[in-house]
Amino acid sequence: MEINTLRAAGIFSRQVREIRELLPRYEQDNLFDSSKFKRRFPEFKVTTYREGLDLIRRASMGK
Repeated sequence: MEINTLRAAGIFSRQVREIRELLPRYEQDNLFDSSKFKRRFPEFKVTTYREGLDLIRRASMGK
């Protein structure tokens, strides 16, 4: 969606204004260092992106 379209839609929608304000954050990849978390919670099982989507899909279907 074009930024000008979002700007125009933002006049009428607070949610669109907020989305437009967040867009610059996603122009570059976000890198996270989880080493401190892993040391604190060594047994924590990481859910892959695909596993997470599958869990959401199954939950939304009531299964």
